[in-house]
Parts: sequence; C-alpha cells; structure tokens
Amino acid sequence: VHHMRENGQMKDVLLMSMSMTQIECGTSSPFFELPASLWYPLVTKTWIAHLWKECSGHGVTIRVHPDYFWTPKPTREKDVCIMDVASAMYQGEHLHQINMCRLALKVIYLSDIASVNGKRILYAYYKGGGHKESGRRTRLNWPPVGELPKSWWERWEEFLVRWCGTALHISPPLGGWYEGVEHLTLCSFFMYENRLIMQQTGDRYYELDPATPRARTRFTLQAYPFYDLALLELSSVVDVSIKPTCIYVIARSHQNIISTTSVPQARGFEELYRNLPPEVQRVVGVVTWPDPPALVDIVDSIATGTIIGVSDGSVRTREDRASQAWILQTPNGGEILGSGPVDGSMSARTSHRAELQGQTALFVMVSLVVHYFRIVGGKITTYCDNQAVVTKLQKGWRQWRYRHTKGADGDLQALLRQTVSDLEHSTGLTYTSEWVQGHQDDKINPKNLSRPAALNVRMDQMTKGAYELPPQWQTQVFLPVFRSEGCAVYIGNTKITSNIQSTSLEQWYQNEARDYLKQRHGITAEMFEFIQWPSLRYALKKLSPHRRATAVKAIHRHLPTRDKLYKQGRVVMTSLCPRCLQEAETNPHVYCCMNQQAVTQRKSDWMELWKQLRKCRTATIIEQTWRRFLQPVVSIPSGESIIDTLVVAHGSLEELLHRAIAEQSSLGWEKLLVGIGTASWQKLQDHVDSENPNPPQRTASDWMNTASHQLLKFSLRCWKERNKAIHGATRQEQHQTALQHAREQITQIYHNPPELAPQYRSIFEIPLEHRLAMPLHAAEHWIALIKHRVRATQHNLKVLLRQHKHMHSHLRTMRKEARQQAKDRSLPATPRKARSRAVQEAVKVMKAKLYSAKRAKRPKPGGHALKQPFPLHVVRPAARQRQYNPLFVFIHHSITFFYLTTNPPVGGGGRNLPSVEGGGW
Repeated sequence: VHHMRENGQMKDVLLMSMSMTQIECGTSSPFFELPASLWYPLVTKTWIAHLWKECSGHGVTIRVHPDYFWTPKPTREKDVCIMDVASAMYQGEHLHQINMCRLALKVIYLSDIASVNGKRILYAYYKGGGHKESGRRTRLNWPPVGELPKSWWERWEEFLVRWCGTALHISPPLGGWYEGVEHLTLCSFFMYENRLIMQQTGDRYYELDPATPRARTRFTLQAYPFYDLALLELSSVVDVSIKPTCIYVIARSHQNIISTTSVPQARGFEELYRNLPPEVQRVVGVVTWPDPPALVDIVDSIATGTIIGVSDGSVRTREDRASQAWILQTPNGGEILGSGPVDGSMSARTSHRAELQGQTALFVMVSLVVHYFRIVGGKITTYCDNQAVVTKLQKGWRQWRYRHTKGADGDLQALLRQTVSDLEHSTGLTYTSEWVQGHQDDKINPKNLSRPAALNVRMDQMTKGAYELPPQWQTQVFLPVFRSEGCAVYIGNTKITSNIQSTSLEQWYQNEARDYLKQRHGITAEMFEFIQWPSLRYALKKLSPHRRATAVKAIHRHLPTRDKLYKQGRVVMTSLCPRCLQEAETNPHVYCCMNQQAVTQRKSDWMELWKQLRKCRTATIIEQTWRRFLQPVVSIPSGESIIDTLVVAHGSLEELLHRAIAEQSSLGWEKLLVGIGTASWQKLQDHVDSENPNPPQRTASDWMNTASHQLLKFSLRCWKERNKAIHGATRQEQHQTALQHAREQITQIYHNPPELAPQYRSIFEIPLEHRLAMPLHAAEHWIALIKHRVRATQHNLKVLLRQHKHMHSHLRTMRKEARQQAKDRSLPATPRKARSRAVQEAVKVMKAKLYSAKRAKRPKPGGHALKQPFPLHVVRPAARQRQYNPLFVFIHHSITFFYLTTNPPVGGGGRNLPSVEGGGW
C-alpha cells in the first residue's frame, strides 16, 4: 500500500502490471473487487494476480480510487462489457476460451464489436476477423495471444448467438456517444455525402473514390490525401467491410454526442466547498459561513499570519459515535467554523482519529480560502490537545513511517499531508502547530484562559453538539478511498485505517487459529463470537515481552510444569508437584496447590486482585458472581469477604447475569483467570453504570480491559511464586538449587551407569566425590556430555542394525563394483591415468620377478589354477594384513622412483619431480 502512495519506479511497475491484468479480465470493475475464484484463471499469473487470489481467498479486498487506477469506461449509452455478460453464461474452460477470443479481437465493450448505429454486431467480429476487416483500430497495447484453435472460435460464435440471437441484433440498441470519454476502439472511416474519408494513424486523412459513378456503398482501394478537414464536423461515422478488391460501407450513423455532467466553475466561496468530493465534504463537516466583512477579515489575517485554528475531537464508545469540530478565528473576532461526524468502524474511531480529522478539516478549509482568494504567502498557527497529531505536523512527515502513512489512521494522514504539501508548494503558505492542554475549564475559570485554551473548550462543546446533526451527518461505518491515499485495504466492508499488517495477518490466519482453539481449548464457533478478544489483546499488550510470553504459555496450558516436563522426558523421576507432593503438577494445579506457603501467598494475591478491581468500580453483582465461581478454582474458601454474604439482587439484571454465567460456564471459569472472558460481563457492567446516578468516567470497555489485565496478572503471580519456591527467590538461592539438582543427577548417573560405546571413556575414571565437588557450569556440562553420548550410542546401534544385510546382498554389491571397475578400464586413458597405470604395471613386474621362484614351488590346489569370473576386492582385517619384508619395500620404492625420473609426467598431471642430473636430490 505504501508503494502505491509514493511516486517512484515501484509504483509505475505496479500500475502497469495492474492495468494489464485489468485488460485481461475485460471488465469495468477493478479486478481486485472481483471474485478470484472465477476471474483468476483468465489472467496471466503475475505477482499482482497471486496477491489478488490470496487476498480474495481470505476475505481481504484492495480498493483503488477511480482517479488513481485505469479502468475502461463505457463510450456509449446502454453499453456493457463483453466479459460481464459471458461470466453470467459460462464458467471454467468455456469462459477462458471466450476471453481468449476477445483478447485476440482486442475488444472490451459491446460498442467495440457493434455497428456505429448500435443495432447489430458486425459480422467481421462474429467470424473472428477483427479490426482488419472492419476498418477500426485500437489505442491499447494488448498482450500477445497467438493463433487460437477453431473450436474456441466456435465457442465465441455460440456465445454471441446466445446473447443476441442468430441475426446478431442488439436489443435494446446502443444509444449516443458520451462526451469526453476515452475511446479504446476508434472508427477510422467517415462519410460526407458520397465521399468516403479514411483516417490513418495521427492526423493524416485520405479520400477513396467510388467504384462506379453511381456507387454509394462500394469504393476502390485507391486513396488520395484529404485536406478539407472542416468537412469532418459535418460527416458521419460509418462501418466498412474491407475486401481484397474494394471496400463496402455497411452501416452509417451520425455522431449523437451525449454531454456528461462536469463540475461547474465555482462562482462563490461556498460553491467551492460544494464542488469538493463527497468523502472530503464529510471530513470537513457542516460549515457555518461568515458574513462578507468577516470573510475579508479572515483573508487579511491569513495573509498577515495572525489567524489561529483550533480543533477538538470526541468519542462516545457507549453510543458508538464520534465527532470533531474546528474553528478559524482572527484577532478581530471574525471566524469560520464547522463540525461533523468521524466515520469508520468501532475500533477505528479513536480519539487520535477524531483529533486528526479536526486538523485535516481545518487545513482543507484554509486551502479553499487561499485558492479562491489567490493568497500568496501567509501563515497560520494551529492548536490541538493531542500530542501525537501535533508531532506529525511539526515533523512534517520526515519520519519514514509518517512519510509512507503506515502509522495510525493512514488515510487521514495522506489527505492531510497532500493538503499541506499543496499549500506549501503552490501558495507558499507556512504553518506552525502547538499543543494545548484540553479541558482546562475543569480547574481554571474560563474567563482566565488563554485564547487557544478558550477556543479548545468551545470546540469541545461543539463536538457534543455535533451529535445532534441531521441523520445524513451521523457516524457511519463505511469509509471510502481518498484520492490522496490511492488505495486502501478492506476486510468485508470495513476499511483498515491502522495496523494494516497485523490486522491482515489476523484475517489471513483466522481459520487456522479457530481450528487450533477448537482442538486445544474446545472453543467452538459459537463460543468464539461471545469471547471479548479485544480485552485479552489489551491485557497482553500491557505486559512486558518476557511476561507476555509467559502469559501466552499460561493461556494455552504450555507452562513448563513438572507434569509436562515428565511427559516430555525432561524430568525422569516423577510428575508430582514439588511443593505439596500430593498431585501431579499440571497447569490448573498451579492455581490450587495446597502447600501452606502457596495458599498464604495466593490469598494475598487474591486480596490485591479485588483491591484493583474495586478501584475501577466493578459492579457488586459481578464481584459476587466471580468470587462464587472462581474461589473453588483457586482453592480459597468462601465466606471470608462481606461480598460473599450479600444476597444476589437480580431485578432487571437477571437476564444479563444468567447469560453471562451460562456463557462463562460453557467456556470454563479457569479461562477467566487468564483473561478470557465473555462480552456479557461488559454489557452487564455497562447496564449497571447506566443506572448509576453517579456514573464513572471510564467506559465499560475500559473496565473490561482492566479486569482482564488484573486477572492475568494474578495468574502470573501464582506462577512466579511457584518458581520462587522451587528455584529460589534470589540469584544465590537459584544457584544453590541448580547445583543441588545437578549433584542429584550426577549421583543417579553413578548409581545407574548408562551403556556407552567402547570409544567413550568410562564414567568411573573420576571418583564420585570429585564429580560432586565440581562447580555448577562444569557439572551441567558433564551431564549434558553424558546425555549426548547416550544418544550417540543408541543412534549408532540403530544404524548398525539397519545396515545389516544378507550375504547375497554383499555379493551383488561386489559384482556391481567389479563391473564398474571394468567399465573404468575401458575408458580412454588420460595422461594422469596413463602414468598411474604405468606405475602399477612396473610394480606388477617387480612382484613377478621377486616371487616367481616361490610361486613355482607352491602347489596348486586341485591340480589346476583358480578361476574367478570377476576380480574381487577383498579387504582383510587389520590383524591379518600381510607383513612385507623391509628389503622388498625398499626395492619396490626404488623401482618406482627410477621409473618416475626416467618417464616424467605428460600433460601436467601429478607432480613434476626434479631429475637426478639437476641436483635436486
């Protein structure tokens, strides 16, 4: 998205690829908004196409502003895209064949293949002749298609017949031509009286003579330059059929031009505001226009730099609405002000967006004043009580994430940045932004406030009045794409304005996450809907990274308890809890261990939990219900609090309370300890707050966030105290505990020695007393080394057993090696091989001379020589290797040296040994 918002080579490449994909789809709707399951097989498999397919499969849509991305527009009244009609009749391979025929003809709309009078389809396009036979030409660069099979053209003809009938009549016929619309297919022939005029590429025109003096529809192929261009305005457009010998006129139509509605020129300052796009008008809101003297005062104040602008925002989460207000005021009291809604989804309507929209509306109004009255230079000072918005304006998007609008509310950032940039470059206007503290009237008399602070208080009151505007100016969920942002990401009908990457990833892996939660926690689709996921996200976000990792393990029951370590084989003794030694230490056991020290500490943490929940004014009925159902989970007896003795007063809350208890019971009350609660608790708290005569300042959503955070902190404290009891509280205690555990493991290894391979040294070479005296790091290293040797021994044993083969398998391998050796001997000899073989032959001759007498005396077994069908390469054991005579070794080496010195290597193979004459030896 940020590549599309920044001018550069990457943006140009993306737009070109998107335009080619749009042509291949052949529709007027942007292809990102089409279902990829139907349209993806029709396009070339590019990176853009794969992105479109993946996004469409996960419910993500990329929408592009109409002025930002090219899409074909209809050129005639009642015109329609060919592929829109074909997609309603065909699908799969048949639709692909029709689309390929359309690409071969280089047409998109029905008007491209219809006659100029709009009554029938031209026969040339029906038969696949295209522009060559109809005398038309295209303005686009189309992708190459090549020659198509005959069966595909038969499918194209079948489609046109199903659409318009065998006579190819268009009903209803096409209307007039739209004015100012880009024509993708151009008609090249015009007719004035009996004169046929042909337009070539560019502004060159030619006239063709009639075939006979009386002919009116048949013309020759001889063309002459035509210079009377004034007659073109009086001529009519015609369709022709080009034949090898002549040209026939088959249809004729006058140019019935339909004027399109254009933006009228603004005759007043208020009309300039009404000419703004509708989405920008909603950003500005309802404007209170000044009288002419005050407007002149505003223009003079902008030119002299004495005008100030103040804005403010308001968010009502309980009412699901938000608003903003702004004002431009001169020192003399002249002012122009406005207020309006803040649109977007509930998660997008934050205080930051409301404040940012107020500043954006303020600068848009300044831009209208400057451009209408043609002010050059000038200065304005703006004030806002949101420091993040002021920082963006002060730094001017010099930071990378601001420049590429990847921060919060990127759409308004893009609009504000574009407005400010146009003001600076076109008019030279400068601005400064300052922070002003909000709601100063709570502590200071409004009469003693500074001018910016007083205006901020006034705008705060105007935001409350904006909720009383007419229905068309109330908050709506849908947000369009601004022209300045280019494109935007939507999930369903909701625009993603902040955290695009994380929100898209959540949508991308939503199905996998649901499957995991159902498998791990038994959370069905119905349960998934009533869980308050935003509160859990808030609770995790408030934790530090390492505590957040521990919290995620606690939520998914992956804490390294003794039971889990025992199942993983990391603890070999027992899975019992090391504190109480009564039950297996599982994740739920951590919160209910009956060790006296654990119970005492858990009660203290339990009291701290309710102390924090009372600070945020938790409803008494919620506290009573949670105590009743959570105290058995944490093994804390009831009746120790005054809340436990109160009578449950249902009244109008009975239905909400029963629903909350039922949903939480189906989900599991132990889930509430790790921050997984249902949305019914928030509704119940909101109902209690609404009936309270003195309601709290925080919202029910804020209460649910705080409650989930405190419950999760209680679970983490239980795990922390467990680790302190087992591993120690201080570093010295942890070191002593780890050393004691290592010594126990060493003692167990000595008492039950493992079986190790013969190449490893015995563990009893060093006495046990010396092993126990080793420091912690040496002891842990030795234990890890023994574990590695045990795994290596087991692995080697498995390999030996796996490599055991029968004798016939060994013989088959030996025969294969013998055949390979014979094949190698048959290969042509290289210089290096020739030298090696020569050395081998010399050695054989030496051996034959030395052992000729001894071999002659040796009797042959069986009275005849042994015959081997193939040479065997026998590897003798090391203990049975032949012991050669030292004299034989000396003579063997001497002969080898003599051969090498008299026959040097050929071709550079081997080493070049120095000769005896050279004095090198």
